[in-house]
Amino acid sequence: MKNTIKFKAMLRIAGIIALVAIIGFSFAACEEGGGGGGSGLNGTTWTTIVTTDGVSTTYELIFSGNQYTVGFPPDEWGISYYIDRGTYSESDNTLTFTPSFGFHPGVWTGTRSGNTITSSSGSFSGWIFTRNQ
Repeated sequence: MKNTIKFKAMLRIAGIIALVAIIGFSFAACEEGGGGGGSGLNGTTWTTIVTTDGVSTTYELIFSGNQYTVGFPPDEWGISYYIDRGTYSESDNTLTFTPSFGFHPGVWTGTRSGNTITSSSGSFSGWIFTRNQ
């Protein structure tokens, strides 16, 4: 009888520990917003296709924390190449990108509307990025 009571108590404790672990992992896995002061861009990838002289090229805009990267999607070996990276901020759906390294110098801006970001100045002017699902 004593063993049965001890076993039930141990099961109850194990269940509580498992519940606490699940809740903890759930919090750890949730996106925190981030990316320019809680704009919700953290961890998102946006894609555009630019055609120049009849040749179409796909580019990705990737947000991580308050950092951004513009580059090519990963090749068949999983290697990505970037052409611009730096920090960004967002105010009233206007994004300001400040490069720290890349082939396109100078601050550039874009406007976020729903699932699109339209670059309105700088080297990427006119590019329209669409959020990947």
